[in-house]
Amino acid sequence: MTEALEENCKAVRVLCDRMERLKTRLSETLPIVDGAVSSLQQAGRITVSKESRQALEREGDAICRKMADRMESECSKLIGRLSAGNRVIISSTAFWCMIEDSSSLRQPSSASVPQTCISCTAYGC
Repeated sequence: MTEALEENCKAVRVLCDRMERLKTRLSETLPIVDGAVSSLQQAGRITVSKESRQALEREGDAICRKMADRMESECSKLIGRLSAGNRVIISSTAFWCMIEDSSSLRQPSSASVPQTCISCTAYGC
């Protein structure tokens, strides 16, 4: 039992020694990594003159206006397609009758029993 404890103590000492070496290496490496990250952050920043910034803003505004004009013209075309002349107006009762009729076509029905729309029976369409 004593031998096992002594072996465990040796193993713990070895692990502590390795941990200290890793800690030392890490403490030496971290400033280098931190410096690299800082230099990348600095390289990622650009400085633009006032004139350049204004030119970029003008170009951005022009692009936004062009997109808005295009959307407006496309919307006008779509609204023209939906004009009242292209629509058929039916009553809600007739609409639900069509729905019932189309759903009854999908269901197998008895051979000689006529299908009657519930809405037509109720409202007489």
